[in-house]
Amino acid sequence: MTYSKDDILKKAREVVAHLETTEQVDFFKRAEEKINSNQKVQKLIKQIKLYQKESVNLQHFQKHEAYKKK
Repeated sequence: MTYSKDDILKKAREVVAHLETTEQVDFFKRAEEKINSNQKVQKLIKQIKLYQKESVNLQHFQKHEAYKKK
């Protein structure tokens, strides 16, 4: 039996609809809302992203000693 692209997409949408109603998804949506509304957490996330970017730049430009210090 072969399935058309439309059949697969229809079934995928059904699966997504079922997943969206699970307790786990609801829990993570609420957690994400709390994280996004917390300024302290957002500040920490911003700082981590800055450090990650700096780390990638140091590695890319072969600054191994500076990278080790971070």
